[in-house]
Amino acid sequence: MTRKSIHRLMTGSLGRALGVALACLALLGSAGAQTSVQEKLDQLAKLPGADPNDPAGVGIGVEADTAVSGNVIENAPAAGILLGWGRYMRDVAATGNVVRSCGVGIAVSVAAGAGPAVIADNLISGSRRGAILGMDGHAAVTGELAGEAQRFAHLTISGNRVR
Repeated sequence: MTRKSIHRLMTGSLGRALGVALACLALLGSAGAQTSVQEKLDQLAKLPGADPNDPAGVGIGVEADTAVSGNVIENAPAAGILLGWGRYMRDVAATGNVVRSCGVGIAVSVAAGAGPAVIADNLISGSRRGAILGMDGHAAVTGELAGEAQRFAHLTISGNRVR
């Protein structure tokens, strides 16, 4: 898969349902996401035939070797930012983002074998289920992590402002 085909994937119907999605980076090297995701994600229907457990409605989702920085994300029903997927999360950072009125502000993988992540200096407001939650696949498996910087050895969580 080339960077051009990933761009097409992100700007097609999948891109509209998920906002921005970066994955399969083992083939392509590192990437970054810096954008403004202000679409009305809460008004987008899931794609026909989609898995009912699919987390459509994620503002920005990344898996590995990615920095998510300087974004404004609003009204994403599942999560504003999704960091990692199960044990496949590796070397991701979410810094300096504004996340407003989302189901979960930042969802991060805490599955066994997940690699390191940094979540720092984000402004998260109006999250309905939690500002920062630990995930294992689709399921939230922790309570609020915004104030628990040392709970998981692979996570660095600091300086986030939650309202």
